[in-house]
Amino acid sequence: GIFYDMDLDSFKKYINYILGEVFYIHQLALTGGELLLCKELPEILDYLSQLPQIGYIKILTTATVLISDSLIERLKNPKFIIWIDVYGEKKEIPRRLQKNLKLNMEKLLEHGIWYHVIDNRNGTWYDLGDKKKREDRKANEKKNRECMFRTCLLLSAKGNLSWCSRNISCFEYGLIPKDKRDYCDLSDKQDCLRIKEILQLSYLHGCEYCNGSNEKNIVIAGEQRN
Repeated sequence: GIFYDMDLDSFKKYINYILGEVFYIHQLALTGGELLLCKELPEILDYLSQLPQIGYIKILTTATVLISDSLIERLKNPKFIIWIDVYGEKKEIPRRLQKNLKLNMEKLLEHGIWYHVIDNRNGTWYDLGDKKKREDRKANEKKNRECMFRTCLLLSAKGNLSWCSRNISCFEYGLIPKDKRDYCDLSDKQDCLRIKEILQLSYLHGCEYCNGSNEKNIVIAGEQRN
């Protein structure tokens, strides 16, 4: 019951709500889990490609699932940017999936579809600290301003819209208390009226349970214990 897929009708409804409150979205990123396992992905891409209020659509994938010919045709649209995480190259990944990754990259090049490779093998983590509440408003506001998660909005599969992906994941998984001041629920028609309120927030109360994520608390990948 932790993980959810957003169906096409809900996706359209939520995006339309957001576009009713903003002038333009420069870039919209689609992510999972593994996005290529989404059966309605072709229809989602068809829908997004027709929206003039959205610029680029970033598609995040490990590319370990074979891309169908019909999906290849859609990806030729210059609005779409494919970002491939080469997680599928790791030795412990089944050979069939490694082969799929190679075949997909060859297929994209064959059809003139540009993609960008994300290499996280030498990446870093952020030490976000324990979940002890820190009720220091000024410190939390400063933390919020400097946080890397503050650069984009996140719409979860449940329809919750927030500035912080960690905050929204933590309360959906029951790790921190839900605070309605930090997000709006787009599955609730009345709560959709709060979109502008969420967009204008300068501080998230979920920051009270986090150290923030900036260069001060970077930890080399693999060394983080908790």
